[in-house]
Amino acid sequence: MSAIMQGDIGPAPERGNPYAPDCQGVDADGMVSMCANASERWWWQESEPRRLIGDLVAKIDDLVQGFLAQRTIAVVGVSDRRETGCNLGYRKFKKAGYAVWPVNPRLTEFEGAACFPDLKSIPEKPDAVFILANPMVTEQIVQQCIELGVQHVWMHCMMGTKPGLASGMTSVSQEAVQRCREHGIAVIPGSCPNQFLNPDLGHSAMRVLWRALGFMKVNGSSKAEARA
Repeated sequence: MSAIMQGDIGPAPERGNPYAPDCQGVDADGMVSMCANASERWWWQESEPRRLIGDLVAKIDDLVQGFLAQRTIAVVGVSDRRETGCNLGYRKFKKAGYAVWPVNPRLTEFEGAACFPDLKSIPEKPDAVFILANPMVTEQIVQQCIELGVQHVWMHCMMGTKPGLASGMTSVSQEAVQRCREHGIAVIPGSCPNQFLNPDLGHSAMRVLWRALGFMKVNGSSKAEARA
């Protein structure tokens, strides 16, 4: 296993945990706080007209629907040290009836289930992978997805899918996004399943806000995304 997957990726909010983006304002395992000035721009919008810019825009709702239509999901970045959005996503997937595989190379067990160091260690190939991790780890996980033939990947970013919006507060690697598209993987480069799968009030509010601000558009598409 590479040094990065072992956690040797430089300083991070949680010692020994490779699944936390290396930046200020990020909790252990990659949980991020709402940006300070978000409340100044907060407003509610019942719906947003759907817009397509040529053939280069993939609707995030279609990508989410494709992801959530899968049966088995690997959740990369669970933590036993504090409550995280990744842990919440893991529980939501389980409660919704998915077969869920937790992944963190530091753990052998998570909430009573076997936890795996990487995707290749999981007994069966997952249909989809959700990643809340340092972008460098995301790149390694995407490479494993390519090798295994995984067709759906979701990279966490609490502030939506707009590239560069939350640099330093994201699991998204643009290089990994491009690799997904080159290999026909339907990729969601940001946002969070907790905003779509039986969301609580807070996650529902974030989804509405990011739509209103135009942060939920996905530029570029792969063949798999076009089918989603």
